[in-house]
Amino acid sequence: MKKLYFICLTLLPFLLFSQKQTNEWTVVATYEIPGKAGGITFDGEFLYSGLYSSPGDDNRIFKIDPTDGSYELLCYAPIEDALGLSFDGTYFWSTDRQGSYDPALAVQFDEDGNFISEFELPATYFSGIEYMEDGTFWATCYYDPDGTAFHLDNQGNVLDQFTTPNNQPWAICKMDEHLWIADYDADMLYLVDVTGQVIESHESIGIKPTGVVFDGTYLWYVTGPSQSNSTLYKVDLGGSGNPILD
Repeated sequence: MKKLYFICLTLLPFLLFSQKQTNEWTVVATYEIPGKAGGITFDGEFLYSGLYSSPGDDNRIFKIDPTDGSYELLCYAPIEDALGLSFDGTYFWSTDRQGSYDPALAVQFDEDGNFISEFELPATYFSGIEYMEDGTFWATCYYDPDGTAFHLDNQGNVLDQFTTPNNQPWAICKMDEHLWIADYDADMLYLVDVTGQVIESHESIGIKPTGVVFDGTYLWYVTGPSQSNSTLYKVDLGGSGNPILD
């Protein structure tokens, strides 16, 4: 009897972790948004998305109404591509790659596209960025080093880091004390703690997720490999699990 009790206690953490891994969610709405969307963020009322590798101006930032998916051009940001996007309560932040060998930049700008500030990131191939309430950032690197999330201060100094669940972490956002990571090549979204331990994992509907944000109630993510339009998904994290919205 004692042996059985010991086995049950040993397996309990695994069983609990497995349950977290298989939590269902429900996509409750989908919307088309412009171009190859890169990054998505939320200001408490509206969603915002940028572009990368799209025809025309990749530095366009779009304002999106979450009630119906309608959008309008917000500004032309002082960046080349919006590989990531975050909002700090007043200003926007994006990651901007300057060249094949130069460090990427975290660039701060206002809603009119005016440059505010910038700092260097610790590598070249950064994509996702998320501003934290304490003034620090999480940012994701998808190459050299492959699949790494960095916790940074507002000067770009590394406070902590962890290896992400897959090698192409394109987007990152906070949800309470945890982080969501969208992986571009794996077509997956992961909820992780700040050490990188996976809490939940979900397959993306649509390939190549490039942005993710939690609005306090719903999770939003975007897939955007098309040269024409991307798809924005609104997710009920406590849903019953219908995997595809008709």
